[in-house]
Formats: sequence, structure tokens, C-alpha cells
Amino acid sequence: MYTFIIIHPFKIDTNSLSRQHPNTRWVHYYDCEEGIAALCLFHKKIHGLFVSYSMTFLNGLQVHLLIKKQFKQLPVIIIYTCNAINEFLNQQFTHNYIASYADFLMLKTFFKILKIPI
Repeated sequence: MYTFIIIHPFKIDTNSLSRQHPNTRWVHYYDCEEGIAALCLFHKKIHGLFVSYSMTFLNGLQVHLLIKKQFKQLPVIIIYTCNAINEFLNQQFTHNYIASYADFLMLKTFFKILKIPI
């Protein structure tokens, strides 16, 4: 079972993501602070992070830098819309998300293991 955290201020249907992608667990946090705190507590059980660009007091790039300083190996994808996660998982390479090449390859490897074509 692979666990992914979503930090996004708006509602995302994590049940739909779990149904579409078996063997994945999606945990959604509305608050940036709460999501980062959960990541600090459970970082060994987290396989990836999807973070919204528009947050309360930090933007997505600032959160990305903060996470990467502490957890260098954790792949982080910055999303601009609620649909960006589905677009990423369905290989729709749009302008709705951004990631470093290393993070993109790492997540691509996870989803190949899960037999999700990406």
C-alpha cells in the first residue's frame, strides 16, 4: 500500500482516487500546517506529496523548498487545480502541475510498480 498526501485548500475526492488506483491511500489536508505536521510525524510511511500552489501564508514553491530541506527523497508535485492529480496519473501532461525531473521519475516508478500506466 502506497500513501500519498494532498495539501490543498479545496475539496478533493480521495475516495475516487483510491477506487481508480487500487493499492493507494490518499490523505487530504486542507491546512498547510496540518499537512506538514502529519508529514513530519509519518514521513517514513509517505510515498509522495501533492501540494497546492495557493496556500494560506506560503505558496507551493515555498512549501516545496521547506519539505525538500528536511525530506530530500520525498517526491513533491505542485498542483494548480483540483484536477491536476488525475491529469498527472492519466498521463495528461498539462500546465496544471509542476515537479522536478527527479520527483517526476520517482513517482513514475511508484505508479509503474502499481501497474498504473504513466
